[in-house]
Amino acid sequence: EDVSVGIFDRDDIANNIFPIPAVSIINLGTEPVEENLQFKIVDLSGRTVQSGSLNKGENPMITLDRSAINAGVYLLKASNSEDDLLTKIIVK
Repeated sequence: EDVSVGIFDRDDIANNIFPIPAVSIINLGTEPVEENLQFKIVDLSGRTVQSGSLNKGENPMITLDRSAINAGVYLLKASNSEDDLLTKIIVK
């Protein structure tokens, strides 16, 4: 069964989130968001450092808040009405 979260295909997640490492933006794919999407960027201690949403039809791009996000490893949590995604991101 092919499981997806809006713009996410779990079988191909490594190719959907780029660039790695990220500097100022994170792209969540190449197609517009198919469904409203909420996201959180969480540090490894569990603290949310950035959160927001992307609306249906928007470009799947998150601009990183560099005042809150330093270089390091973070978790990206994204969800829509049907599913959740959790993946590691690296910020340079």
